[in-house]
Amino acid sequence: MIVTELLVAARSRTCKKAVAFYRGLAEAVPDCYRRELADSLDTLGLVLVELDRPAEALPPLQEAVALYRGLTEEAHDYRPELARSLDALGLVLVELDRPVEALPPLQEAVALYRGLTEEAHDYRPELARSLDTLGHLLWEQDRPAEALPPLQEAVALYRGLAEAVPDRYRRELADSLDTLGLVLVELGRPAEARAASDQATALQEKKNSP
Repeated sequence: MIVTELLVAARSRTCKKAVAFYRGLAEAVPDCYRRELADSLDTLGLVLVELDRPAEALPPLQEAVALYRGLTEEAHDYRPELARSLDALGLVLVELDRPVEALPPLQEAVALYRGLTEEAHDYRPELARSLDTLGHLLWEQDRPAEALPPLQEAVALYRGLAEAVPDRYRRELADSLDTLGLVLVELGRPAEARAASDQATALQEKKNSP
């Protein structure tokens, strides 16, 4: 564990150097190096999240989002990168106990991943994860009726993914079903909640069985 933390910390220092390097290049030649600066900022933010330093991860992720958005608006298709940074930004804001601010980036990430998936790009895992995160956040904000559709969609996506690759997506499906069950309880639909909970339990037992 200590070795892993040291390696991640070393990686964060490397990322900070990369950000400084590409920032200098982007200031000198903006049209050529904004993508690299955005990538380095995004990576730095994700590494800081891994180090459990969300307050430090926030500024680079916000800047990465702004850069990717600008690139996408200029007809460069950086929607996958923008969606990834928005998703990470939303999660960081949740960690910082700023749930109201977390909603817009998470909703935008869902919309981007949905569009990419509809265009036959296989972003179903990313879409499912973003929907699950959005649904969970809405449930935590005592908005179960709004949480229900994204969670139902996340379950449907994870079910399809788990049928294709059980070992990889069974846990995610179980977690989404578990949250869905809690939402259904709050909406006064106990029979459906029990069915979702039973499915989650069955999946967890299957995962733990030898």
